[in-house]
Amino acid sequence: MCIVVGVTTYQGVQVDRLENRIRELNTYIEKQDMQLKTLENQIAQIDQTKARQDQSQQGIMDDKLWFWESLDYPQSPEALIGSLKGQNELIPFEGVLGGTPFFVLENAQILDQTYVYVPIEDGHVMGGMILKYVFLSDSKIEWTVVDGWWPQEND
Repeated sequence: MCIVVGVTTYQGVQVDRLENRIRELNTYIEKQDMQLKTLENQIAQIDQTKARQDQSQQGIMDDKLWFWESLDYPQSPEALIGSLKGQNELIPFEGVLGGTPFFVLENAQILDQTYVYVPIEDGHVMGGMILKYVFLSDSKIEWTVVDGWWPQEND
């Protein structure tokens, strides 16, 4: 009988230890859940802030291109800039260190209803150009170089 009582007592102690460990783990899980919810809230706030910034940036672009719709241009602003792709012959500068100058179209900016600023580079140095554009038809744009700058080897 003494052995049965000893085994039962030992099992009771083990059960108590396991129950305590379960409570500790549950408390740990609750804390982790709270931290997860906090992080999820922070991510949601960041997403909202980013969405507001994106909307604000779109508003800025809309403000800069206020004239576009009123002039009833045949192409979108993106198509206008995109039409410079492959027209590197407009660049009047020689590359340095064997590079070939090209337009950096993703940084181009429409300045107004007549002019565009387009950065140029050759992989070594950067410059920029001001170009004049005229819509000759719905699908044809005439580009004229107005001005540009490009560092020379001695600069």
